[in-house]
Amino acid sequence: MRHKRSIGPYLAFLSVKYEVAPEKFFSALIKAAENKTGGKAMEAEVDDESNTVQFEVEIVKDGKIHDVLVDGITGKVLKVSLDDESKESTENEKE
Repeated sequence: MRHKRSIGPYLAFLSVKYEVAPEKFFSALIKAAENKTGGKAMEAEVDDESNTVQFEVEIVKDGKIHDVLVDGITGKVLKVSLDDESKESTENEKE
């Protein structure tokens, strides 16, 4: 199970570390997720399941929600997966 926390403290730390405004840093993470999927961000939060800072960004594309995991240090997209709710609605449409 993933533990989700407030983004604020992480953005403050990372923005000081990299000498960039928090909103610019956050925008870059969101943009990386949007560019990877071709969709639009709905929500973003810190995912501290691993030993590094990662952000989970929910992207909507073609009516489906994709979970995009972005490395909070490098800004690199680590994983893209279809959200569980989107999987369920796709399965229901097939029935």
